[in-house]
Parts: sequence; structure tokens; C-alpha cells
Amino acid sequence: MLLLPLMFGMLGTQLVTGRLISANGRYRIYPILGGTLMTAGAPALLLLDGDTPTALASALTLPIGAGIGLVMQSTTLITMNSADPRDMGAANGTLTLARTIGGSLGIALLGSLYAARMRDGLAARLGPAEADRLTTGGELTPALLPGLPEQTADAVRLAVTDGLHVMLLGAVLLGAAVFALSWLVRETPLSMRAWVERLHAFAGEDGLWAGRFQFGDWLDPAAPPDAPGYRQMEVRPLPGYGLTWAEADLETPYGNAGVAWRISGGTLILEARVPPGTEAIVHLPGREPFRAGPGHHQWKAELPPPASPEVIADAVDDARLGERLTRVMTAHGVIGDPAALAARGLRLPLSELASVVVPRATPEQVARLQSALEEQLRP
Repeated sequence: MLLLPLMFGMLGTQLVTGRLISANGRYRIYPILGGTLMTAGAPALLLLDGDTPTALASALTLPIGAGIGLVMQSTTLITMNSADPRDMGAANGTLTLARTIGGSLGIALLGSLYAARMRDGLAARLGPAEADRLTTGGELTPALLPGLPEQTADAVRLAVTDGLHVMLLGAVLLGAAVFALSWLVRETPLSMRAWVERLHAFAGEDGLWAGRFQFGDWLDPAAPPDAPGYRQMEVRPLPGYGLTWAEADLETPYGNAGVAWRISGGTLILEARVPPGTEAIVHLPGREPFRAGPGHHQWKAELPPPASPEVIADAVDDARLGERLTRVMTAHGVIGDPAALAARGLRLPLSELASVVVPRATPEQVARLQSALEEQLRP
């Protein structure tokens, strides 16, 4: 219960930091602030002594908890922002492992300092023999203090305070190291991968996936009512939206159907795995749709040069432009996830972007937002 301020401080700052970083895309300042709070919060606990009120001792843990929360949340976002999509799991696992090892080593090191300083304090006040008797076997607990002689109980309180002070000095050094290392963080724009992933979730049926499968009359309205299912699949790769590769597969009654594509030097390399008894309709840039039978296929196509954005999806395709538009929307008080809002009208012209993201705004508000957005579209 005494550590509740520390826990609530850590939890609260993590929640607030995540919201702030999502709103403005800036994150370098947060680990610096976290290191500052940790470095300043540990010396504040040096005020503790045997006569410190319990409520004050508990409240003094709040700055350290807030500092830890600032560092933990920001380092998580920095790690995920720096990793490629295919390495996201490994990066997250490495971060968790590093925190686990660091926490274990920190507890072992600081705990050793605490125990050694506490024993030295007991030995100086009660003698080595009594210190060994009290500390051997781990039987000295707060519940035993009321039953100890007054002189011994006072010596134990002072020894515990001495051990805590040594441990806090170690925490000051660790906080200072965090503060110094935080200045080495290089802030780069937040990746558009999160935007892209949310667009996939909100607009997958619009063809943003690696390949959209169409089987029988499930997704093909032109198929006869009695057409057998899983006999036809449509492969329509749509590179862009910040992606340079993608893949997808699906188990069908006839076997595994899969699509994968990647961009290499301006060339789209498309692979498709068509199950037996299934026909694929393939769409490639610059070519008319064609059919492919069962088996493993690979095709290559030169990608056309990027055109000026005309629809909302074109703006999302440009990572830097998408970031600028997101910041404009946030600055104008757009409430909600910009990716989810924009996904409502990916095929609409850019001139309607403001009305898509703020459908309930007044015409004047829509006009002001659209004007600000169009400023970002100018060369």
C-alpha cells in the first residue's frame, strides 16, 4: 500500500505520455523528463528517517514512479517506431527481455548494498554479534519491532534508514545515467506504419491487402448463383501506403492460396500460389487483367512514376505528406484516430478530406480545415 503513489504515478504518466506522443509526434523530451524526475525523486527520499510520517514517506515515491512511467512508455514507442514490420515482434521481445534482466540486476545490486549497509549500521550500534543474530536467517521483520527492546528497535530503524539511503544513492546514479543517455535519442518522425495498419483494418475490403481473394459468389457479384465456391481468386496488389512488401494466405478446401509482393528498385515482384482446381485473375500495373491456373507463379512489373495526389488514398500513400496532414488535423482539434477517419473515404477526392474527417462540423470549420490541408498539398 505504501507504494501506491509510485504505481499510480507510473501508470498515469504512461497513459498521458502515449496520448501526447500520438497527438504531436514528439517523443524525445519524455525520456529526458523521466530521467530528471528519477534523478530528483531519489534524493527526495533521502529525507526519510525513523521519525518520518508514513503518509509523507509514501507520497515521496510519486516522482520516481512518474519518472519511470515517462521512460518506459517513450522507450516502447521509440523501439516500435524504429523497427521494420517484420521485426516488430523481435524488437518488442528484446525490449521486454532487456527490462527483465535490468530489473533483476538492479534489484540484486541495490538489494546487496541495502543489506550490507544495514548490517554495518546494526554492528556499529549493537555490536557484530547482535547484528549477526538479527540479520541471519531473514527473521527480522517489521512485525518483530514492537517486541524488541527499545534500544534495539531504535537501532534497527536507524540501520534500515542507512541501508535505504545507500540504495537511493545508487538509484540517483541510475537516474543520472538515464538522463544522460536520453540526450542521445535522435527524434525522427513517427512511422506511418501504424497509420497503414489501421487503414488495413478499416478498409481491407477496398483492396489495401497484399492480395484480395474472391471465391465463388462470396465476393464476386457477377458469379452465377450456383457457382462453386473457392474456384476463383483475384490477385490485386496495391503497393503504396508506406509499404514496400506484403503477403497473405488463406486455407481453402483445395489447398493453401497465397499472395506475396515486394518492391525492388522500382520493380514490383508478385508471387501467387494458386490451389488445384482454382483459377486466379491477376492485376498488374500497366497490364490488362489475365488469368493463371494452379501452381506457383511469379511476375514482375515496372511501377509507374508517382502521380500527384488526387484522392485521399494517394495522400496516405505518401508517408511524409500523410504525417503533415495528420499534424494539421490534430492542430485543428480533430477528435479521433486520423487513420480511421480518413478510411471512411479513401476513394474520395482530396478536396473532400476535411468533410470526411469532421462530418459534423459547420461549413466554416470544414472550409478552414480544408484550406489548411490544401496548403500541405502544394509543391
